[in-house]
Amino acid sequence: MGEDIDVNRNIKFVQVITMPSPSEALLRAPLSYSHTLDEYESFDVTGPIGREFPKVQLSELLKDDAKIKDLAILGKYYLKKC
Repeated sequence: MGEDIDVNRNIKFVQVITMPSPSEALLRAPLSYSHTLDEYESFDVTGPIGREFPKVQLSELLKDDAKIKDLAILGKYYLKKC
């Protein structure tokens, strides 16, 4: 007759989980301005110069991570009182 078939095979399933690389994780959603700097007086000087904050102390902004993030999102700014 034929060969005996082993019906009690041990079949292992492996679930592969892939994690995004750090650069892929950063590209998922664009940064958005959270308006933490709106409490300070500011005005747009020109496009190349950016926004001026005439009465803001840099040391005050550096105490708050959200304000640092908003400064980075603005990209161009000018602080008169440092």
